[in-house]
Amino acid sequence: MQTFEDDADDPGAEDYADDATAEDYSGAVEFKVPVAGASLPVEMVGQRVREPRDMFDWERSEARADLLVFVRHMNDVAKRYPAAAAARRRRIPRPRPVDDNVDRAMAVLRTVGEWAAKRSEPAGQVEEAATERFCHFHSQLRADGRCLLDQTYGGRGRAEYRDVMLPAYLERSFGDPFTMAYGPAHELSFCTFLVSLFKLHHLTWADEPFVATVIFDK
Repeated sequence: MQTFEDDADDPGAEDYADDATAEDYSGAVEFKVPVAGASLPVEMVGQRVREPRDMFDWERSEARADLLVFVRHMNDVAKRYPAAAAARRRRIPRPRPVDDNVDRAMAVLRTVGEWAAKRSEPAGQVEEAATERFCHFHSQLRADGRCLLDQTYGGRGRAEYRDVMLPAYLERSFGDPFTMAYGPAHELSFCTFLVSLFKLHHLTWADEPFVATVIFDK
């Protein structure tokens, strides 16, 4: 069965669909991050499907193939590892320090959740203020997301262009910063974020049960 760390040398996935325009997110993806060992072109993450004919490129893309394999494989994994059993297993003390791949991914999501909680809407606040607070949360995620990921995964393997894309996919996983809308495009962004972690070896085949039952549950 195919696993994503086997494809570590393949190009990273791209985000092809979003409700907002590419210009709305241009500030979220311009990262001046050097790529060790090579001068690789870093393609900007942005909306690619703008009209029906663009769907042909999407359907032939490696990004779509990666996402299809990931979703289908995670469905198979979830059937083999029920969520309750996996959750109980993670609460069992282990002989080594709790510092594995899944814990790192959960730490990232936990921190982002804390940022969101600090910007949450107080009782009685009008909807406009709620939208503004959500936009502030996204601004913090955009400003501090790279630092959070660098602190979490720094020093693990060589830096490469997929590292540049991780903050963009992470930010897009938490809805539209202007309308607070959340839909399939944002769910696919989170899947792409996880696919990139597999390709960077920050997640491995041994983590698959917990990706399906613990990380997604978070």
